[in-house]
Amino acid sequence: MTKYSRSCRLGACDERRGHHAHSCWIIAPVAQAIAVAERLSFSDTVFGSTRQGRGDSQTLTHFDQHDELRKFVRQVNALGPNAGLETIPDFRLSPHMFRRTMSIITAQQPDGEVALGIQLKHAAKRAVANATTSGYARETPEWAAEFEHELQEAVVARLAGMWSNGQSPNMKLASAGAQRFREGISHVNAAAASEPAVMIGDDRLLRTLLRDQFSTLRWGTVNHCLGIPEQAACLKGVPAEVAEQGVMPNRCQPATCRNSVVSGEHAPIWIAEEQDLVAKLKDRRMAAHNREQLESELRDVRKITKRLSDA
Repeated sequence: MTKYSRSCRLGACDERRGHHAHSCWIIAPVAQAIAVAERLSFSDTVFGSTRQGRGDSQTLTHFDQHDELRKFVRQVNALGPNAGLETIPDFRLSPHMFRRTMSIITAQQPDGEVALGIQLKHAAKRAVANATTSGYARETPEWAAEFEHELQEAVVARLAGMWSNGQSPNMKLASAGAQRFREGISHVNAAAASEPAVMIGDDRLLRTLLRDQFSTLRWGTVNHCLGIPEQAACLKGVPAEVAEQGVMPNRCQPATCRNSVVSGEHAPIWIAEEQDLVAKLKDRRMAAHNREQLESELRDVRKITKRLSDA
């Protein structure tokens, strides 16, 4: 860590409380970046535009962030409709709003919080250990609704691809929700058979049928979740106000929940888990309570792997 003694606008300076600190602790890459900016600047102002003003060639023209944002909005609203973009409404924008939006979107991706910590330059050995990073990435109610819509579209696209490739009738499925998933696919097949447009490749109609049948389905890496609150094991014993928010993936019980659907694409993960548990149980020095726990986990895992191998 390096102590930076000049006036700065870094987060550690605690400006929110009305103090403009003259020194703060920063990581070495930030100190190096400031040193480079100082050498490139035409004046004592480090964080500004490098464009030169009129007249005096050494005059620094500052970057007016609000003016640039207004130009950006005008440009998007002028060209956007031809590209299918909605008009940006007239309300106050700030650079921090863009940073926040980027953070929320990035955090939805696999390993997004790690990538976000790097992108935001938050100092932490592990991005997920930094409360500042997770704070930036926390969803607002409006964003939660938007992501729910995007999630449904992604699920429907996967289902449509599976159905179009002819995988639906013969797919390998396991876990308690497998039969209900098959019934849903059968309903879509029956509805599609009565719709000539689907049979000749109308993808839009097919997606509508799938969206209606699997409106709450969540596509997952370890299993798929039907998302039906009444049969969700993850919601048992939780307060009513928590249950109203829907299923909780972090409490998922893939081997026993009636919402859980494990398909053939998940098989390598489950087989690897079974092999890992078997290897661990070969340790004869293991404590009795640890062995009992691992044996219970192995029984649950084998409920899945056996069904996948028999399917």
